[in-house]
Amino acid sequence: AMAALGAYLESRGLPLDPRARENEDEPLIASVGNHSTAIGRSSLYKELKVFFASAAEARLAAGETQAAARETGGDPAGAKAAREAAQRDAGHIKKGSTHWLRHTHGRHATMRGLPADVLGAQLRHASLATTSLYARAGKKRVALEMAKAFERDTPARTPQVERPLSES
Repeated sequence: AMAALGAYLESRGLPLDPRARENEDEPLIASVGNHSTAIGRSSLYKELKVFFASAAEARLAAGETQAAARETGGDPAGAKAAREAAQRDAGHIKKGSTHWLRHTHGRHATMRGLPADVLGAQLRHASLATTSLYARAGKKRVALEMAKAFERDTPARTPQVERPLSES
């Protein structure tokens, strides 16, 4: 994502690194018609909805190509499954929005280990309880973390238990 942003900024005559801008007021993502003003929320939403609709159509077309190949190979059940998967995927993609991207970003950030307080500040949440909604551990991670927490005690990890003085 940073490489794509850098290429976009470079096309506008700005430094590749968004933090190196001379003019802090220069928008990272400019309005389509005016590069000196930031794109508005509703414009960004509309542009992304067009993008998601196009991506959904591309997924349907790819599914149709897969289905045709399976039909040619004598696999009508596989062709049906390919079409159904494409329709299901396209339906999910078409529902994409700016809010969906925000949640996806938050979820991926927590999965990469970003502390909740940092993510909350970046997403401008007033409460860590809101940010904690992004921190849903998957089954594999739960198993891994539980195994780490309760792995066999080694001498370096053996809990020290204080003994009464009478036992010394």
